Amino acid sequence: MSVGCAAGVDAAVREFFTGSPSLLVFRASAPRFARAGAVGALALRSAACVRSVAPGARGLLVVSPSGACPSGVRPSRSFRGCGSGSWGSAALAAGLGRRVVVWLAPGVLPPVWAGFAWVSCGGGWWLLSRSASVAPMQLSLF
Repeated sequence: MSVGCAAGVDAAVREFFTGSPSLLVFRASAPRFARAGAVGALALRSAACVRSVAPGARGLLVVSPSGACPSGVRPSRSFRGCGSGSWGSAALAAGLGRRVVVWLAPGVLPPVWAGFAWVSCGGGWWLLSRSASVAPMQLSLF
């Protein structure tokens, strides 16, 4: 299990799993990230955390952003959060083929990302899936 060093949900996960040998904490203050400056360290930390999630059905990135997705965030193979590390992480995970589920506060809707669809799981939870563009065809007359 991987988690970042932020307050909020990250802190709750770290506290709950304290002492677990499988907990991997990504800290922006780590030397490999800190050399990039304050903002760069956060982005590098988030990208490393996302990349640690197993691809395909073996892994799942759980994200709980504090608000709506900034308009410039799109799925990509490189990190770009436009001020939101949570949405940047979700977009990077999508671009890398990782599974993503987000919890959104009431009234907040997931972004529209080309090639992807959000499926409501209820209770504010949304699962991201690749949308298949299938050409319409007639299956039967009746």
